[in-house]
Amino acid sequence: MDLRDVLDGAIADFQWWIQGRLSRLRGMLHRRDGGRKPKTSPEERITPWGPGGPLVLAADGRLTDTLTLRLLHLARGRGSRVVVVGGMEVAFSPPARHLARQLARFGVEKISALALVTRADAEDPRRWDLLLEGDLVIVAGQDPEQGSYLGADSPFATALTAAHRRGIPMALLGGAATLAGGWLRGAEGQALSGWHLLPQWTIASPASHGYRFLTWLADLPQAPRALRWGLWLEKGTAILIGDGYVEAYGKPGGLVVPLTQFRSEGLAVLQGHLLLPGVPWRFRPPVPEGPADGAAPER
Repeated sequence: MDLRDVLDGAIADFQWWIQGRLSRLRGMLHRRDGGRKPKTSPEERITPWGPGGPLVLAADGRLTDTLTLRLLHLARGRGSRVVVVGGMEVAFSPPARHLARQLARFGVEKISALALVTRADAEDPRRWDLLLEGDLVIVAGQDPEQGSYLGADSPFATALTAAHRRGIPMALLGGAATLAGGWLRGAEGQALSGWHLLPQWTIASPASHGYRFLTWLADLPQAPRALRWGLWLEKGTAILIGDGYVEAYGKPGGLVVPLTQFRSEGLAVLQGHLLLPGVPWRFRPPVPEGPADGAAPER
């Protein structure tokens, strides 16, 4: 862990702390206001998976506050179950516990269940079986070298395989995603239908790489349909959700990597931006810091 990781963690902790204080203040003002229902933004009214449909989220522990709230908005008020599984490198750190507390704070009376899978119970099949109860699973940042509970015979592998066979749409990113792809290909003997398996290095880390690449992607003829749900750009990773079809190529670090193919039942996860269904296109491009090695290919 380098100094940048330490600083990022400290900043995230501070943001979560501030957000918790603001949430408590909003609650106090709400009670003082006679309990009238506060106004909700369009984002808070998003219900892309249908009323009452559970949302099962397995996500990296380093989610930003903005992302945490937006994901919570998808679930709140619908009796949704939210399962937070941190990346194995950071899942069991204070930031991940903060994330669980934040979700509970912002939706404690709205969400029927909130579970944080920890190292202590990672080998308990009952915890991983929560993944089978939802209609969306995102696995991000898992490190296959962190423990035996990620092995092919582990409850984690069993639950993911079962969820895949049930047709639950999934997006995979990182080490465990690579492992899971191997398990499922072995089990199915074919490519993963409805899955989008992308390594962590799909888009290079510098923000200018992702900015230039997504700017190019948005100009593709297929992009308006594929990105019609909108795009949220956040700190260097991307989740694209849409009912269109895109096949594109980026060149992060000079390496040609297939970006994705996706349909309405699928997601694609890259590294640094977020697209959520129903959210208007909000593009906040970072300021490029000189020429980027990972520039998008010529069209």
